[in-house]
Amino acid sequence: MPDYRRMAGEKQESQVSYFLDRYFGHDDSYRILNNLKIEINGFTSQIDHLIIYKAGFIVIESKSIQGSVRVNSAGEWERSYKDQWFGIASPVQQAAMQIDNLKALLSPDFS
Repeated sequence: MPDYRRMAGEKQESQVSYFLDRYFGHDDSYRILNNLKIEINGFTSQIDHLIIYKAGFIVIESKSIQGSVRVNSAGEWERSYKDQWFGIASPVQQAAMQIDNLKALLSPDFS
């Protein structure tokens, strides 16, 4: 049986890649990397979209969600599906971890 959530996620990442390329792709002051995997200290991060420019970089975490999304007072994310709520990983925390790993990888102290 196909993994519909994985397929929906890949489709969403592809759509975001398309729009990022349309917006930034013709500007030589930016570089866009999609589906970037980095490993640091045995931990692998997968960054959906990374925009690199002279002043720094932007990490974008894509999500494919049908229904509603909410964040409770503890910062926990949930999505609705068929009138039920399910916990999901926080894309904000995912991006923050990816940024930390990317900074560590780019650090002059990295060995």
